[in-house]
Parts: sequence; structure tokens; C-alpha cells
Amino acid sequence: MFCFNHQKEAVAICKHCGKCLCHECVTMVDGGAACSEVCEQKVQEYMAYIELSKQGILKVSSTFKRTAAFLFILGTLFIFMGVGPFLYTGDVYSLFLSLMGLPFILAGYHNLKSAKQIKTNEKA
Repeated sequence: MFCFNHQKEAVAICKHCGKCLCHECVTMVDGGAACSEVCEQKVQEYMAYIELSKQGILKVSSTFKRTAAFLFILGTLFIFMGVGPFLYTGDVYSLFLSLMGLPFILAGYHNLKSAKQIKTNEKA
């Protein structure tokens, strides 16, 4: 790859327009490469959006954790509501409530696992 303006080896690509740039042409802006003042402003905007996205990912991770806790509680409640009447009255149909609790617990586990995965991907 060669520089868009010169026939020198390119060292970066402008994050806004995609032009290849050599050492003389490149301007680093907040961790991104830009080729002109117009592109510098756009690259600053892109980098600000990326930072906002990172903050949003952290919020999503905490939302997944809260949802997981709610689902675990709901699943446990369903299980106790099914097992309790079965133990006291022998009503086999009340065990259906216990079975209803299992999908909630599995969904809670899935949400907790997803929250950990999002957090791990954020650190990388």
C-alpha cells in the first residue's frame, strides 16, 4: 500500500475517508488516524461514539446481572410453590409449578453467563 498523496509506504489509513497515509500525511487524533482537518473532526466524533459504546456495554452487562437475579428468584419461587403443596396434600398436579420454575432458572443462568461474557469482551 502506498500513500494517497505520495508514493511512499503507507503507515495508516484514515478512519473517515479510507485513504492510505504515510508518516508525513498522517495525523493521530484520539487513537485514530486522519488525513485532513475535515477528517480530523470526523475521527474525533467516531472515537467519541466508540467511547460512548463502551460505557453502554457496561450498562448492558449490569442489566443482564439484574435480570438474572430476578429470574433466579422467580424460578425458585415457582419451585417452592409446586413442591410445598405436593408435600402437604400429595397433589401431583402442583408439581407442574415446579417444572415451570426450571425454565426461569435456566434463563437466569443464561443471562448471568452472557453478562460475564460481555464483561470479559470489554476487558479484551
